This record gives sequence, structure tokens and C-alpha cells, in this order.
Amino acid sequence: MSLNNNIEERKKYFYDNVKIEKEDMVRAEKYLTSKGVESHIAILELLKPYYDGKIDYEYISSTYRYDKRIRNTLFKYLAYLEEYYRALILDRYNDKVDKLNMHKNLNNKYKLFNDLRISLEEILFSDLKNQIYKMKNELSDIYLFPSNDYLKENLNAIVDLRNAVMHNKLLVLHHNFKECYPDFTRETKSATLTDNIRNLINFLPKFVREKCAKDINDCAIRQSDDTHTKWSLPEIVKINLEIDDYKLEKNENHI
Repeated sequence: MSLNNNIEERKKYFYDNVKIEKEDMVRAEKYLTSKGVESHIAILELLKPYYDGKIDYEYISSTYRYDKRIRNTLFKYLAYLEEYYRALILDRYNDKVDKLNMHKNLNNKYKLFNDLRISLEEILFSDLKNQIYKMKNELSDIYLFPSNDYLKENLNAIVDLRNAVMHNKLLVLHHNFKECYPDFTRETKSATLTDNIRNLINFLPKFVREKCAKDINDCAIRQSDDTHTKWSLPEIVKINLEIDDYKLEKNENHI
């Protein structure tokens, strides 16, 4: 069987299992071509157990668009965290690099560039994570970690989440997130997308956490855009974070 014939059969399977309005057919064809038939079928299969009969196409379209919004939001805050960690190291040690206990990969870059800023920009995020972990006691006078409990596991989970976002994986379908401890107890060990996001928020500076949680929740809100299929997001994929968990107390240090 040729590749084209196989794709046409898979596309037929998709259309046989969805209810789609006439005005959405052109949009559906465009997105099946640009985003992939198999990705749409994967979302279809995700939703099937929760609905009787055919799945409304708008549920699938909204889930795909929602996933993209989540990825874009996470990209912004993962980049924020990466810049924050670089800034902590650079601002403290740029004028006294000899005092910095470097992780081997940062040390290799510094030998190459002889410039701490450039070296920090050239290492991988996983290397930056290792450097920050190595310095957890040196930076104890600056707010950095929410807790030392399960610190290594939680940082590793952030690296894994970042890789999934950077590689544009469909997060609602991704089942290989690392386990994290968003409440820093053994009882809250989790590998869900929601808890991995909670884990990331915990590592952001306190004055950013509430905004990040709100931005994640807002991804589920209908936006006015006549060029898209009707927004109808299934509850089973929606992430709803408790904003009050991230609000600053009036007397709390913002650093």
C-alpha cells in the first residue's frame, strides 16, 4: 500500500468518527495537512472514551489549539526561569569568577570563551540546572528554591517539561513526563502535565507565580477569532490552577 493511500484511509477513518459542520470542512482539510492526520486521530482517540458516538470536530480543533496555547505560555515562563538563573549566577560572580564553583560543562565553556555571560548562554538548560543545583547553598541568601525536599527530582522534571515544550510535543497526549513532587512530599508524587506545571511555577520568583498560573488558566478561555472553528474545549483536557495558591502575602518579600 502506498503512503498516499494509507494517509487517505486514515483521513477517512478520522472523518468517519467526527461530526463536522460544512463550514469547517475547509479548515479541517487545512489543519489535517499542516498539523498531521495522525495528530488529529490521536486527539480523537483521547476523547473517544468520554463521548458516545462521533466526536464533534470542534472538540478536536479546540483541544489542538488549547495545547498550542499551553505550549506558548510554558515557553515564556521556562525562558523566564532560564534567564533568572543565568542572572543570579552572573550578577554574583561576574567580577569574581575565580570564586565560582563551576559545574564541569560550564567550566569547559568558560575555558573556551573566557567570559561568564557568554559561557552561561552557551550551556544547555540541563547544564544550567546542574550549576544552580551545585550552588543551592551558596545562593541561600537569595530566594531561589521553594524547598530543598526532592530538589533534584523537581529540577529534572522541569528540564523534561522544557524539552517537551521545545520539541513541540502535544502535551495533552504526552505520557512520559518525569515524576515530580509539587507539594514537596512523597504523597504528592506525580507525572501529570498539571502537576509538572505546578512544579515549574513553584520555582519561579514569587512575584511571577500568580501571573503564570493565571496565564495557564486563561488558555482555556474562548477568544474572538472568526477564522477558527467554534471554540469548545472538553473539560477533560482543561487545566485549572488554584490562583490563590500563588498570591503574595502583603508582607512577603518579592525577591
